[in-house]
Amino acid sequence: MIGAEVVEIKRTLDGREWRFACTLLGRAPRWVALRYALPQPAAVGTLALPAGTVTVGHYWPDRPYTAYHWLDAGGRTLGVYLNAATDVMLAPTEVRWLDLALDVLVTASGGVEILDDDEARRAPGWAQPAIARARAALIPHAPAVAFEVRRLSAGLAAAAWQGRGR
Repeated sequence: MIGAEVVEIKRTLDGREWRFACTLLGRAPRWVALRYALPQPAAVGTLALPAGTVTVGHYWPDRPYTAYHWLDAGGRTLGVYLNAATDVMLAPTEVRWLDLALDVLVTASGGVEILDDDEARRAPGWAQPAIARARAALIPHAPAVAFEVRRLSAGLAAAAWQGRGR
């Protein structure tokens, strides 16, 4: 149900697990969108994210990435952050995924920054095939993927991501 709490569970290659209480914004058979507001400022690549930045997370079990669409309080795009990912699982009350370290930031102005590539290249051998698939899907196509993510976010009710919630 839209507006329900869903927990995002992000696992890292070194076994750490991060949990985020989110709000369900949209669901289809092979896609979920969640809302999360950053509780404190953060910096990603060259992008500074103020506290309260709205994250619209997009998750697909059949794609080699997840995406965070970051928006300011006025609903303007700050950037789209593409995470190389595998093992994405969509359940009614949780979304689980394995972060493969490689990230691509597409700024609001269309700039592309490849982040953590050195970490991804040092990842365990068992993760390298999935990282290679993600690299091939993201690096040459990052602007197009970011455009799709922005379009998907725009299709969600503005009141849902601007309103109160997690």
